[in-house]
Amino acid sequence: MRGDRYYVTLPLYHGNAGCVAVAAAYFAGATVVLRRKFSASAFMSEIVQHKCTAVAYIGELWRYVHMQPPSPLDRQHSIKVIVGNGLRAGLWTEIVERCD
Repeated sequence: MRGDRYYVTLPLYHGNAGCVAVAAAYFAGATVVLRRKFSASAFMSEIVQHKCTAVAYIGELWRYVHMQPPSPLDRQHSIKVIVGNGLRAGLWTEIVERCD
């Protein structure tokens, strides 16, 4: 939606980055925050810094984020939607509990 800020740390040739995130943001008039390369240690701080409201992911990206030490930033984010595939259900529950 207009006013949303999509955080994209995936290569743009990947469908979840190029089609799901960037194309959706373009058609909605939203902002895309691109990161050249995924960094689990910088993930939450950049989401908070750039006031991102949406995240596109693939596979176990969240497992790498979850392996980082807990931080106050885990609950200071503005994320409203996470779009992706390939995440174990149990890990999803842990992420939601940690970041909600």
